[in-house]
Amino acid sequence: MNLKVFVNVKYTVSLAVLAIITLNLYSGTYLIPVFLQNVQGASALEVGLILLPATLAMAGVMPLVGKLYMRIAPQWLIVSGILLIAVGTLAIGHLDVNVSQWYITLWLTIRYIGLSLTIMPLTNVGMEAIPRELSGHASSVNNWIRQVFGSFSIALFTSLMASRLSVHNQALGLDGAAEAQRKLLKAEAFTMSSNDVYIVATLIVLVGLPLVWTLFRSKPRQERLASHKFRNVQNLTQKEQLK
Repeated sequence: MNLKVFVNVKYTVSLAVLAIITLNLYSGTYLIPVFLQNVQGASALEVGLILLPATLAMAGVMPLVGKLYMRIAPQWLIVSGILLIAVGTLAIGHLDVNVSQWYITLWLTIRYIGLSLTIMPLTNVGMEAIPRELSGHASSVNNWIRQVFGSFSIALFTSLMASRLSVHNQALGLDGAAEAQRKLLKAEAFTMSSNDVYIVATLIVLVGLPLVWTLFRSKPRQERLASHKFRNVQNLTQKEQLK
């Protein structure tokens, strides 16, 4: 794996945005199944069925994103995707113990549609900035970043969850509660802690927005020079035609 790919600023920034999105993604992937099983008592099969529509929506939107990428500036696709991810994550951050499973399915689907709008254009923008001879190394780094930040995300949100769970258990008076109330209070504390995690995940993904604009703030120097040379050639050709 050739680390020279990090010299390319555009590629490095695209990796940073990708890492931020990966951090946000794993908050839902990790916590939603736990919430559904531990708090709402859903079976493993029911959890799978609840998560299935979001996955199908993501698969269905991917081909459309490929077509839109050729017609719409990629920054708009990426920004739209990040905003959908942020809105979906924020909505999931307002769970309660008796929340409808359709509510969870809806907002997970919106998050995954946002993911579809973001990942492919973001990856393409980064890879297009890399010389052909380094493209294999850049692809390897992409996969490595996803794996590393996926693992880091689980560690981060598990630690945050444990910390917030301790705070909410104490605030709800779990230690001094009667045995009949303990199960309900535990479920309430877990739900409140999950909501705190999703709020943090929302703030994390919004950090990606200003980074996206740095990708498209100006043309790379090589592109500007090539464009300038092309205009000069056009001007010379027009002058010769006038003669």
